[in-house]
Amino acid sequence: MLVTAAEPRPVLNGLSDIRAFFHTNKVPLYFISPTPFNLLGVDRWIQNFFYLTYFDSFEGTHSRVFVPRRRDRRDFDSMDEVCSHLLSDPETLEFIAGKGPGGKACFVMMNEEIQALARSAGLEVMHPPIELRQRLGSKIVMTQLANEAGIPSVPHTIGRAGSYDELLTLAQNAGLGDDLVISIAYGNAGSGTFFVKGPRDWDEHAGDMAGQDLKVMKRIRNVEVCLEGAVTRHGTVIGPAMTSLVGYSELTPHRGSWCGNDIWREVLPPAQTHAAREMVGKLGDVMRREGYRGYFEVDLLHDLDTDELYLGEVNPRLSGASPMTNLTTEAYADMPLFLFHLLEYMDVEYELDIGEINTRWERGYGEDEVWSQVIINETSTDIELFTAT
Repeated sequence: MLVTAAEPRPVLNGLSDIRAFFHTNKVPLYFISPTPFNLLGVDRWIQNFFYLTYFDSFEGTHSRVFVPRRRDRRDFDSMDEVCSHLLSDPETLEFIAGKGPGGKACFVMMNEEIQALARSAGLEVMHPPIELRQRLGSKIVMTQLANEAGIPSVPHTIGRAGSYDELLTLAQNAGLGDDLVISIAYGNAGSGTFFVKGPRDWDEHAGDMAGQDLKVMKRIRNVEVCLEGAVTRHGTVIGPAMTSLVGYSELTPHRGSWCGNDIWREVLPPAQTHAAREMVGKLGDVMRREGYRGYFEVDLLHDLDTDELYLGEVNPRLSGASPMTNLTTEAYADMPLFLFHLLEYMDVEYELDIGEINTRWERGYGEDEVWSQVIINETSTDIELFTAT
């Protein structure tokens, strides 16, 4: 019996080939999330890319956004719940089936239930294993891995405390003083960060901190700078630097919570921009050694008194900063950063000079380019009725 060898897959050579590949893509690709927010605009670069969402941000006018027509009013406690609901919804499953077999899906948040539902719908999940994402999403684990790689954090110690006195002993043994910032392993948009300057602060948050590993840090006067990257087989592609809005009481009820971003020319001086990008590149190397491929976000802390840059945290996923990264003219000069993530899951061979791309992206954008976003949360516990907008 004569067996014909499979033809070798063509190799995409450079950005021009890759852009053409996505513009003529025939594989159904889905972003499944409450809204299209995190990947706004990516559909313009990819044929057969669809948003499967619960909330209709475009009121039926966007041809790539699918929203189930039958939606009972209900409250969701998390993004995970929304995704599970969508992947259990008959209309959504019918839409997926109608686009043909071989589809692939991406998410912001994901758990075992979502992964199982996606596979039941015939979808391949375009993310690293859940266990790896969970492990690298720990502020404690990533701090330890970063320390091993020579990436500095704010002066800190890691340990446990069951009382304020135990916390103070931890801090004093590490020479951190008594004005402290404490991070637990997990928490989104700053919800796992606490400011403790005395027993009253500890008592307010003790239920969230006691009985688990804590990253106890000296409090510094800083600006948060975030960058996103994509770990690929050829290296880590690094997006633009942006400042974060954190803890503005008019925008968020949580003192340490993220509530917006600004991309502008003076986020950091040129030398520090280079240093920040080198830190993100090293973190990408760490994650690749751990087996990670794809998109991630890094928060760095710029100490305004010493000018030092420190690691804040790493999010091994899309983030709230992703629309800014993917929609800036810097990204458009080549292609949105998220497409580098997709390349790792598209069953295609490609060649790219990642160093050349990063050098070009580091040069940045025009002097007058300013991109901003503000995230507005309800800051009151009162129930009110909108009468006009």
